[in-house]
Amino acid sequence: MGASFILLLILPSLITFIASLIFLFTNQHAKDAFRSRRKMIFPCLLIPGLLVVAAYYSLAFHMHHSLGQWPKTIGMQGFPDHLKTHCELSWAIFTAVLGFTCLVWPALVALTSAVPPLRRVLPPIMCLGVSVWICTPLIYLAPSEFQYWWWD
Repeated sequence: MGASFILLLILPSLITFIASLIFLFTNQHAKDAFRSRRKMIFPCLLIPGLLVVAAYYSLAFHMHHSLGQWPKTIGMQGFPDHLKTHCELSWAIFTAVLGFTCLVWPALVALTSAVPPLRRVLPPIMCLGVSVWICTPLIYLAPSEFQYWWWD
């Protein structure tokens, strides 16, 4: 049941991601939006995805530096207070950004697609979720010991 529940959460976002990529690379309006005078909007939309990666890897570095090794047990027993705070902050960022991308973003894309006056904001909204989907797999490049601790 756990894997099917996760799939139900991720599937709408993954479908939206694929549709967004197709739209962004084939739609002339989306291409024009990238070339417009609002060029700074699109690099800013990378921030949520990069924030997840930065929070994750900064925690990995901080943990290994503070403990001198990767944790041997699951949980935060024996961690210094500053490391516990960093863990909680990183987990909050990870949960908020990925929760938004899996739960809110697909509905937001559907809404802006369906309502004609909102269609002008469709490319930036699509880019927002695409950035998270592109950046999040980068966390799997972390050392396996840290990944084991993070996911359990």
